[in-house]
Amino acid sequence: MPLPPRRAALAVAAALLSVPVLAAGSGAAVVTTARAPRGTAQASTPRVAIVASSLPVVETGEPLAVQLAAVGGTPPYQWSPVALPAGVTISSTGEIAGAPSAAGHQSIQIEVVDALNATAKATLVLDVRPGPVVATASLADGMVGADYATRLAARGGTPPYSWSVATGRLAGGLVLASSGLLTGRPGTPGTTTFDARVTDALGAEATEQLSVVVAPAAAEGYATLDVTGQAVTYGMSAPPTLTRKSWYASGIAATPDGDGYWLVSTTGHVYGVGGARSLGSVPPRTHAGRIAGIAATPDGDGYWLVSTMGRVFAFGGAQLLGSIPPRALVGSVIGIAASRTGMGYWLATSTGRVYRFGAARRLGWVTPGTLVGSIVGIAAVPGSPGYWLADANGQVYAYGAARQLADYAGKPDHGVVAIAPAPADAGPGYWLLTRSGEVYGFGAARNMTPTNQHVPGATRAVALAASS
Repeated sequence: MPLPPRRAALAVAAALLSVPVLAAGSGAAVVTTARAPRGTAQASTPRVAIVASSLPVVETGEPLAVQLAAVGGTPPYQWSPVALPAGVTISSTGEIAGAPSAAGHQSIQIEVVDALNATAKATLVLDVRPGPVVATASLADGMVGADYATRLAARGGTPPYSWSVATGRLAGGLVLASSGLLTGRPGTPGTTTFDARVTDALGAEATEQLSVVVAPAAAEGYATLDVTGQAVTYGMSAPPTLTRKSWYASGIAATPDGDGYWLVSTTGHVYGVGGARSLGSVPPRTHAGRIAGIAATPDGDGYWLVSTMGRVFAFGGAQLLGSIPPRALVGSVIGIAASRTGMGYWLATSTGRVYRFGAARRLGWVTPGTLVGSIVGIAAVPGSPGYWLADANGQVYAYGAARQLADYAGKPDHGVVAIAPAPADAGPGYWLLTRSGEVYGFGAARNMTPTNQHVPGATRAVALAASS
């Protein structure tokens, strides 16, 4: 028997209020039941319900933005969380946002309330997969004025990655490229800390706090020597030697940290100044020719002397690796330079010929017939297999790892007598010393001698040495 209209409407309303509500996601959804406030049974108004919504598969750290919707009931709707994964939020308007921090199937439990306080609840399942991780845990130390280069690494997530600085600051002079390459030349000593952020192709992010320790610049300086044995230092902690000697000077070599230097006379007598300790001299009445130069070992524990006839003498930690046989000598030897390991050395002659001994590599010499003026000096590249030769006119010839730098042309013509390399930490560069005592810097070698400043009472400059 049919029911009266009013009783039929009440029955439909009761049935609607007892129907389960499904809120479907990318995983299983929990079945919940919508409830209307007590004392209401409005058959003409469908109950409030959460519209099925599919959630995307995301990575940890990936930004999430999903707008939920509700139907039925009496708008406006008010959304609120029941239980959310770490890093995920929901706004009162129903927007799921944030970035999940844990991988796995994460439950999002939510509730919506309409204007009449009717509610509906649902549980969505969010599939969270591992996102990118900063794999670099620490960074190499740097030094003021020295080139710095390292690459940050990441793993997980979806390549390619993009890098940026999230918070903090980089050391002055350093730049982080989006490729993760951190490069530059630090300008200030100290420790700087920053948060490196990596973002993968899906927008997932991860950060890691990193620090760069920048040490002060290595001692950079040089010393000039005149024929009377007077030495003046610039940028070095070693004291000058301003007293004329009773002998003629021919060479000078500095300790690695610049706290001292050795002077050698033309007869082979060595004098230590400051932190340089004399380790021996050429015995008297040794018929080897005039001593032309001195070179210290890279660690400063020894030195070599060389005569114009190509004979080498070793003292302290320096190893004797050979001399030039008289019949093989072309020209007069003008200097000696140590290899980067100290297990070898090069001898250079006035004709541009270079002889190698021990671990020193054969890198070349001036092609016969192309020499502009007589070769007056040789300088090894600190820490690298290479050297420069300089002639009396200021022409410099580069071999191996040595870089060809600016030309001496245009400088006052007082005759170049020596060349010395800039420290490895400063970068490629060298100084040229003229007969009148003027010093010119090229490349990374800073000129610390005021133009036209001469050693008091000096006669003729003969040698130049730099700290390494």
